Amino acid sequence: MKQADNETKRTEKDPERLKAAWEELMQRQTAAFDSRRTNKCADSIASVKIVSDEKGGRQVRIDTVGGAHIQDNGDKAAAFKEMAQHGKKAPAANIAALVEEVRQRGFDTVADQINTETMQALRVACINAGISLYGDGDAKKNEAEKARESAEQFNRQEAARRSRKPVEHKPPQTIKPFLFMKPPVKSEVSATLASARRAETSTHRAQARLYAEKNKLFAEINKRLQQEKTALRRKYNMLQIDEYRLELFGTKNKAAVIQEKLNNGQQLTAAEQKLWNRKLTLGIEADAKNENLTPEQKQARNKMSIRDLSQSLQKECKTEIFRKQLISNAKRAAVDVAAAQKSLELAHGKKADVSRTALEEYAVKVMLPREKLETSHLQSFCQKQTKLKSKIHSRIELAKEQRKQAVAAKLQEEMTRSANPPLQKKLKEKAKESREPFSKDLLQRIKAEKQFQR
Repeated sequence: MKQADNETKRTEKDPERLKAAWEELMQRQTAAFDSRRTNKCADSIASVKIVSDEKGGRQVRIDTVGGAHIQDNGDKAAAFKEMAQHGKKAPAANIAALVEEVRQRGFDTVADQINTETMQALRVACINAGISLYGDGDAKKNEAEKARESAEQFNRQEAARRSRKPVEHKPPQTIKPFLFMKPPVKSEVSATLASARRAETSTHRAQARLYAEKNKLFAEINKRLQQEKTALRRKYNMLQIDEYRLELFGTKNKAAVIQEKLNNGQQLTAAEQKLWNRKLTLGIEADAKNENLTPEQKQARNKMSIRDLSQSLQKECKTEIFRKQLISNAKRAAVDVAAAQKSLELAHGKKADVSRTALEEYAVKVMLPREKLETSHLQSFCQKQTKLKSKIHSRIELAKEQRKQAVAAKLQEEMTRSANPPLQKKLKEKAKESREPFSKDLLQRIKAEKQFQR
């Protein structure tokens, strides 16, 4: 008996077991603090490892976030229990009771009697409940402190305003009448750059709107395809259920045979058991109008997939879905070509209509007619439209490069003209004329005209 007790104590003091327990506690604390998106407190566990003691034995060393150390030889059960409380979330009932206690006794009095985590949760609950965390005296002190700071700030601003020197307004040497001022000479280079930037900005905006309309059309085409696929699956599911009904209640009337076997307690074959399970699961009756399906049976019918169909129905369903997919791809290809054509017009600097209506009209012109919506026609159409779209994109890149080269050539020409000395002299003379004051004779004539008008 004593040997068994000694083995139990030795197992309880096993360093590996102690390390595993402390590591599990550390993981629980980390998960608790992460769920509240808060940092660990100083008493939380930072690391756990096995070290050698002075006698050459092994013990577990626990380091906390605050820098403290705990040496565990199996005698730190109380410290383990106390550490396990850190990171735990206080129950809502306890928080509610503490909030009521704060109303009666004040936050500071209650906070002295609880741990740090519970105090933080209580602080948040009091703020949400509109309870002041300070007493009336503290509130008055805070209001007085705010008023004092506001007055000091006002005094500082007023002193700074008075210390500024007044601005001296000097009268202009020459006063020109606004109506008779000559406009300044503008640089042709800057005008060309501004015009090119405006054109580029307008093109980018139209292109962004075009892409947005194209994406909306793509989304509608995809939504329509999904709706058609769902309708096809429901249609073929009902056809499969009709086949099951014909097998159960047809000329052989297998349902009656199976029911008779069940009444007599006879064993069903695997095929009969499978057919009977289908009848119960899908709620199949002899007359479809008399079927009163349960929610489970409706769900089972909705969950039927193509693999549940017979071979012939599977082939027909896949053919129909493939054709619907080809039609959807053809529509997308037509919209792609229409958008590429509009982008080409924008790249050439034209004012293209990028509205949804214009895009749809162009796509309808490109799309195949209804009488040619066959699989072979659809596949060749998609291939042709893909090649056409790539050609249009090549032309778009070429048009963009040509526009850049045209702007660069125009800028080079204007810079060359500006560098011409006679032309520079002429521009300087024009600028000088626009800056020099009016002559006395001109001012007298203007004054006489004004008096005459009066």
